[in-house]
Amino acid sequence: MIWDKTDLKVFVLCLLDEMQHPMTYNAIVDTVMDCGCVEGFDFAECFSELRDLGHVIWDELDGVSYYMISASGSMVARELRGSLDKELLKTAGIAAARHLQLAKMGVMLHATVKENPDGRFTVSFRIDNGGHGALLDLSATVATREEADAIRNHCENMPAEKVYRAIRAVISGEIDYFM
Repeated sequence: MIWDKTDLKVFVLCLLDEMQHPMTYNAIVDTVMDCGCVEGFDFAECFSELRDLGHVIWDELDGVSYYMISASGSMVARELRGSLDKELLKTAGIAAARHLQLAKMGVMLHATVKENPDGRFTVSFRIDNGGHGALLDLSATVATREEADAIRNHCENMPAEKVYRAIRAVISGEIDYFM
Protein backbone atom coordinates (compact mmCIF):
# COMPACT_ATOMS: atom_id res chain seq x y z
CA MET A 1 0.00 0.00 0.00
CA ILE A 2 1.03 3.59 -0.65
CA TRP A 3 0.36 5.61 2.48
CA ASP A 4 2.26 8.81 1.75
CA LYS A 5 0.17 11.33 -0.22
CA THR A 6 3.17 12.62 -2.15
CA ASP A 7 4.10 9.08 -3.24
CA LEU A 8 0.49 8.45 -4.20
CA LYS A 9 0.41 11.58 -6.36
CA VAL A 10 3.68 10.59 -8.04
CA PHE A 11 2.28 7.08 -8.60
CA VAL A 12 -0.90 8.45 -10.22
CA LEU A 13 1.13 10.78 -12.43
CA CYS A 14 3.45 7.92 -13.47
CA LEU A 15 0.44 5.79 -14.30
CA LEU A 16 -1.15 8.55 -16.38
CA ASP A 17 2.19 9.24 -18.05
CA GLU A 18 2.39 5.55 -18.95
CA MET A 19 -1.13 5.60 -20.44
CA GLN A 20 -0.79 8.70 -22.65
CA HIS A 21 -4.42 8.26 -23.67
CA PRO A 22 -7.54 10.14 -22.50
CA MET A 23 -9.50 8.01 -20.04
CA THR A 24 -12.70 8.42 -18.05
CA TYR A 25 -12.38 8.86 -14.30
CA ASN A 26 -13.85 5.37 -13.73
CA ALA A 27 -11.32 3.80 -16.09
CA ILE A 28 -8.49 5.53 -14.22
CA VAL A 29 -9.91 4.41 -10.85
CA ASP A 30 -10.17 0.82 -12.12
CA THR A 31 -6.59 0.90 -13.38
CA VAL A 32 -5.29 2.26 -10.07
CA MET A 33 -7.36 -0.21 -8.03
CA ASP A 34 -6.05 -3.10 -10.17
CA CYS A 35 -2.61 -2.33 -8.77
CA GLY A 36 -3.91 -3.10 -5.27
CA CYS A 37 -1.80 -0.47 -3.54
CA VAL A 38 -4.18 2.45 -3.09
CA GLU A 39 -7.34 3.09 -1.08
CA GLY A 40 -10.23 4.61 -3.07
CA PHE A 41 -10.69 7.62 -0.79
CA ASP A 42 -6.98 8.44 -0.85
CA PHE A 43 -6.95 8.21 -4.64
CA ALA A 44 -9.97 10.51 -5.03
CA GLU A 45 -8.41 13.15 -2.80
CA CYS A 46 -5.01 13.04 -4.53
CA PHE A 47 -6.55 12.99 -8.01
CA SER A 48 -8.58 16.09 -7.17
CA GLU A 49 -5.45 17.86 -5.93
CA LEU A 50 -3.53 16.89 -9.10
CA ARG A 51 -6.37 18.38 -11.17
CA ASP A 52 -6.32 21.57 -9.10
CA LEU A 53 -2.55 21.86 -9.59
CA GLY A 54 -2.95 21.48 -13.36
CA HIS A 55 -1.02 18.20 -13.53
CA VAL A 56 -4.14 16.42 -14.80
CA ILE A 57 -6.24 18.01 -17.52
CA TRP A 58 -9.63 17.05 -18.88
CA ASP A 59 -12.03 17.63 -21.71
CA GLU A 60 -15.68 16.79 -22.16
CA LEU A 61 -17.11 14.87 -25.07
CA ASP A 62 -20.84 14.15 -25.22
CA GLY A 63 -21.16 14.92 -21.51
CA VAL A 64 -18.35 12.54 -20.47
CA SER A 65 -15.11 13.87 -18.96
CA TYR A 66 -11.85 12.40 -20.25
CA TYR A 67 -8.67 12.94 -18.24
CA MET A 68 -5.03 12.99 -19.29
CA ILE A 69 -1.71 14.02 -17.83
CA SER A 70 -0.59 17.59 -18.62
CA ALA A 71 2.90 18.59 -19.73
CA SER A 72 3.73 19.73 -16.18
CA GLY A 73 2.35 16.48 -14.75
CA SER A 74 4.44 14.46 -17.17
CA MET A 75 7.54 16.42 -16.15
CA VAL A 76 6.85 15.77 -12.44
CA ALA A 77 6.25 12.06 -13.12
CA ARG A 78 9.52 11.67 -15.01
CA GLU A 79 11.52 13.62 -12.40
CA LEU A 80 10.13 11.71 -9.39
CA ARG A 81 9.60 8.24 -10.92
CA GLY A 82 12.80 6.99 -9.25
CA SER A 83 11.33 7.60 -5.78
CA LEU A 84 8.79 4.79 -6.26
CA ASP A 85 9.26 1.04 -5.90
CA LYS A 86 10.23 -0.56 -9.25
CA GLU A 87 7.79 -3.49 -8.82
CA LEU A 88 4.96 -1.06 -8.13
CA LEU A 89 5.75 0.82 -11.35
CA LYS A 90 5.85 -2.48 -13.26
CA THR A 91 2.43 -3.46 -11.85
CA ALA A 92 1.07 -0.02 -12.81
CA GLY A 93 2.40 -0.40 -16.36
CA ILE A 94 0.72 -3.79 -16.75
CA ALA A 95 -2.59 -2.47 -15.38
CA ALA A 96 -2.42 0.56 -17.70
CA ALA A 97 -1.73 -1.63 -20.73
CA ARG A 98 -4.65 -3.93 -19.91
CA HIS A 99 -7.08 -1.02 -19.58
CA LEU A 100 -5.83 0.78 -22.65
CA GLN A 101 -6.09 -2.30 -24.80
CA LEU A 102 -9.83 -2.51 -24.16
CA ALA A 103 -10.44 1.26 -24.16
CA LYS A 104 -8.70 1.79 -27.50
CA MET A 105 -10.79 -0.98 -29.03
CA GLY A 106 -13.96 0.98 -28.24
CA VAL A 107 -15.44 -1.75 -26.06
CA MET A 108 -19.14 -1.08 -25.30
CA LEU A 109 -21.61 -2.96 -23.08
CA HIS A 110 -25.24 -3.36 -24.10
CA ALA A 111 -27.80 -4.95 -21.79
CA THR A 112 -31.45 -5.75 -22.48
CA VAL A 113 -34.30 -7.30 -20.50
CA LYS A 114 -36.88 -9.56 -22.12
CA GLU A 115 -39.92 -11.20 -20.54
CA ASN A 116 -40.13 -14.94 -21.19
CA PRO A 117 -43.37 -16.89 -21.82
CA ASP A 118 -43.02 -18.54 -18.39
CA GLY A 119 -43.13 -15.11 -16.65
CA ARG A 120 -39.42 -15.00 -15.84
CA PHE A 121 -37.04 -12.40 -17.29
CA THR A 122 -33.84 -12.78 -19.28
CA VAL A 123 -31.09 -10.18 -18.98
CA SER A 124 -28.83 -10.33 -22.03
CA PHE A 125 -25.36 -8.79 -22.09
CA ARG A 126 -23.24 -8.11 -25.12
CA ILE A 127 -19.86 -6.49 -24.98
CA ASP A 128 -18.98 -5.25 -28.44
CA ASN A 129 -15.48 -4.79 -29.74
CA GLY A 130 -15.92 -1.34 -31.27
CA GLY A 131 -18.04 -2.59 -34.18
CA HIS A 132 -15.79 -5.59 -34.88
CA GLY A 133 -18.01 -8.23 -33.25
CA ALA A 134 -18.80 -9.48 -29.78
CA LEU A 135 -16.15 -10.02 -27.12
CA LEU A 136 -18.79 -11.47 -24.83
CA ASP A 137 -22.39 -12.46 -25.33
CA LEU A 138 -24.32 -14.03 -22.44
CA SER A 139 -27.65 -14.01 -20.68
CA ALA A 140 -29.09 -14.80 -17.27
CA THR A 141 -32.68 -15.64 -16.37
CA VAL A 142 -34.18 -14.29 -13.15
CA ALA A 143 -37.58 -14.47 -11.47
CA THR A 144 -38.71 -10.84 -11.44
CA ARG A 145 -38.58 -7.71 -13.59
CA GLU A 146 -37.17 -5.79 -10.62
CA GLU A 147 -34.24 -8.20 -10.31
CA ALA A 148 -33.61 -8.10 -14.07
CA ASP A 149 -33.70 -4.29 -14.14
CA ALA A 150 -31.38 -4.10 -11.12
CA ILE A 151 -28.84 -6.39 -12.82
CA ARG A 152 -29.03 -4.46 -16.08
CA ASN A 153 -28.71 -1.07 -14.35
CA HIS A 154 -25.80 -2.23 -12.22
CA CYS A 155 -23.85 -3.53 -15.20
CA GLU A 156 -24.63 -0.54 -17.41
CA ASN A 157 -23.22 1.76 -14.72
CA MET A 158 -19.92 -0.11 -14.66
CA PRO A 159 -17.20 0.29 -17.27
CA ALA A 160 -17.52 -2.38 -19.96
CA GLU A 161 -13.86 -3.25 -19.45
CA LYS A 162 -14.51 -4.09 -15.79
CA VAL A 163 -17.53 -6.29 -16.57
CA TYR A 164 -15.60 -8.08 -19.32
CA ARG A 165 -12.53 -8.71 -17.15
CA ALA A 166 -14.63 -9.93 -14.21
CA ILE A 167 -16.69 -12.39 -16.26
CA ARG A 168 -13.66 -13.60 -18.17
CA ALA A 169 -11.72 -14.13 -14.92
CA VAL A 170 -14.51 -16.31 -13.54
CA ILE A 171 -15.09 -18.41 -16.68
CA SER A 172 -11.36 -18.88 -17.30
CA GLY A 173 -10.76 -20.10 -13.75
CA GLU A 174 -8.52 -17.14 -12.87
CA ILE A 175 -10.98 -16.44 -10.05
CA ASP A 176 -12.70 -19.44 -8.53
CA TYR A 177 -16.05 -19.00 -6.76
CA PHE A 178 -17.65 -21.78 -4.74
CA MET A 179 -21.35 -21.87 -4.10
